[in-house]
Amino acid sequence: MAELEYGNRDNIFNVAQTFGADGAHLEMAQNLAEVNDLVRDLPSYPANEGMAHSDARWDSIPSGEFISIGDAPASDFARASKYRETIGYLAKRYQCPEDVLGSQGTPDEIAAYRSDQERAIEEGLTQGLANALVRGTAGADPEKLDGILNRAPWNSAANTEYVFDVGGTSNLRHALLIKPGRTTFHLLHRKSHKTAGIERIDRGVVPVTVTSTDANGTANRTRFDVMTDFKWFVGWNIKNQKAVKIIANIDITYTNITQTLIRKILEARYIHTVISSMRGAVNPEMTVEAPWHLYVDPYVHIQLMDLAMNKSNVRYSPDNPYKFNLPMIGDIIIRRMEALNYAATQIT
Repeated sequence: MAELEYGNRDNIFNVAQTFGADGAHLEMAQNLAEVNDLVRDLPSYPANEGMAHSDARWDSIPSGEFISIGDAPASDFARASKYRETIGYLAKRYQCPEDVLGSQGTPDEIAAYRSDQERAIEEGLTQGLANALVRGTAGADPEKLDGILNRAPWNSAANTEYVFDVGGTSNLRHALLIKPGRTTFHLLHRKSHKTAGIERIDRGVVPVTVTSTDANGTANRTRFDVMTDFKWFVGWNIKNQKAVKIIANIDITYTNITQTLIRKILEARYIHTVISSMRGAVNPEMTVEAPWHLYVDPYVHIQLMDLAMNKSNVRYSPDNPYKFNLPMIGDIIIRRMEALNYAATQIT
């Protein structure tokens, strides 16, 4: 009996690839491209609605004035604009026929194989989040997420306080300069959710109706599959727009781009900037300025690492709140982000 549906579940041929020459299970290394420093760097806080978050940003704050003793101070107040962020529903299911999974051998080998498959799905979800944060999602409202590159003010080079144009016209990549934090830029999860929006649900063995064919023809029959559902209710909140900058139009084939790129990174860091603090890693009683993180694609990352090897502008240093040796430009931590590795459209 040969089944007609096949491609969206684990199968015996896939399972067979995980056995070594001696018939023993091979533990699969996770060699997926996305490192997902972004997910590790960004804190997550609960939204204030079910699947959305409403907030306000300051447009202007009142400045004090010097007056004579005995005079009355002028009245004023801070102006704000409301905005609303959406929480998306990121999900995937692992499905494998019970008999196929049982072909792995011992209970320990079955558990190891299933664990490998489920870890790969979890890693894939974080890749999906990183891609959505950069370019957005194709889903319809109300779950649609707008990526940073699709939003104003980051979608136009005319907004020079948010977009820093390196000047490339072809073979382009963009980089993100972000200051994570509760008052700057952070992830969102559903309010009152006990596991910060992340769920892993073992469905057990589930009966599945499949269309099968044999010598007697085609018929609907029941198969029993092992299923695990993965869910992530996630979004992001740009609380302070000055905490997100775009280093735009980086030509990855232009060999003389290095100094221009470094200059634009520093301009983005210090022009129209935001200051926020965090507890120090060595002395929690002290507060230090929260770090900036520069997210770049692998090709730009290679150029920056070349500078680190030549001890020029980029250095490996523990001079950051985490007190680990990290590649840095001044006080900016450099991170690699595979989601930025695509043929980008020029921002004009």
